[in-house]
Amino acid sequence: MPEIFKKLIGIELSAIVFVRDYLQIQFDMDIITLNTWPIIKINQINTRFEEDSYKNVLCEFISKKLEKVEYVQNKHLTMFFEQGLELNVDLKDNIYNLPELVCVKLYSGDLEVFN
Repeated sequence: MPEIFKKLIGIELSAIVFVRDYLQIQFDMDIITLNTWPIIKINQINTRFEEDSYKNVLCEFISKKLEKVEYVQNKHLTMFFEQGLELNVDLKDNIYNLPELVCVKLYSGDLEVFN
């Protein structure tokens, strides 16, 4: 697990912010910006951005604590939350060749980019 995520373990997700073409998940003053839409996994069921229920299902993560993060460079970054909730970012799905698919910015000033 990348060091920057260790500082977020055990903290509740406090807000989900939908911006035109990206997503921010907030842990109080710490922010993770996702420049691709993660796959949501709840109870072994995947929900993708194209599905009508996506935004409502994603909001179920609010108030859930981050338990662990799995990162495999150039493949995926998966965030595991309480109650078996998962957010999976496919790092191979960089159709716009962005220099950063995931940006973690902590209130302390720490910053790390993943792609």
